[in-house]
Amino acid sequence: TTSKQMVDVEDEEEEVEDKKEEASEEGEKKDEEEKAGDDEKDDDSDIEVSEGDEEEAEEKPKKQKEVVTYSWEELNTDQAIWTRSKDEITDDDYQGFWKVVNKQAMENATAWSHFDAEGNINFKSLVYLPSEIPPQLMQGNMDEYTGGLKLYVRKVLISDEFELMPRYLSFIRGVVDSDDLPLNVNRETLQESKIIKIIKKKLVRKVVEMIRKLALDSEKKAKGGDADEDETKEAEIDADGNVVEAEKKEEESDEEEEEEPNKYLEWYKKFAPSLKMGVIEDDANRGKLAKLLRFHSSKTDGEDDFV
Repeated sequence: TTSKQMVDVEDEEEEVEDKKEEASEEGEKKDEEEKAGDDEKDDDSDIEVSEGDEEEAEEKPKKQKEVVTYSWEELNTDQAIWTRSKDEITDDDYQGFWKVVNKQAMENATAWSHFDAEGNINFKSLVYLPSEIPPQLMQGNMDEYTGGLKLYVRKVLISDEFELMPRYLSFIRGVVDSDDLPLNVNRETLQESKIIKIIKKKLVRKVVEMIRKLALDSEKKAKGGDADEDETKEAEIDADGNVVEAEKKEEESDEEEEEEPNKYLEWYKKFAPSLKMGVIEDDANRGKLAKLLRFHSSKTDGEDDFV
């Protein structure tokens, strides 16, 4: 907002003239006192004139100028989502930010990982696992696909698509914010930075762990939970003391759970080539990636059955 107001301005030239007049008046007074033949009336009239001049000088209008003042009001007081606590963020907030990170996304993200990496290198990150494969990867053009994460340094955007992921994980989207990186360097220098190499390793580890967690949770839901939970279930007794038949309820619940699709297998059918490439290219995470692979078997009948 802006506001305008008039402010009095003292004219330096007028001040100089007033001082000259005062000095001349004082000199005249001294000369008049030295004159012995001057009458008292003349002295009084001179004094009255000098006082009148002073009053006129005081009554002169002061110059004014227009001064414009500015005030700012912060419109967006929300913190960046990756700097907030995970307990304060809902799933809808995460999905909403996913649409911001990946503007081409029409569907919700399959999974996400929000974490703070602490140690020699500290950074905050929020990475997403897309539910649909990008068109370039669908056509097999991995070399032409330019994916990447948004890189921030002290909440200042450095690059919209910074290559922090290996080629087989180029479909990962998200943000990375680090306080340890310098601001006044170019992109090529950052790529060769030791800090960037450490961030890459930690990010790949977190992404592989995110995929592994998705696989475990999906298989657990598909099987209807752990077997230990069924053994420890207590029998239900009605008002007459008879045991309620729980078999029907269990069958109904099993049917509902069986109808729920395996979320990981649906995702794996689309992104299996990328994981297989990771097994070939990534020596450090080869063992973890191999456990995420699924294959068809002669022991299974359906096309959606994997082992």
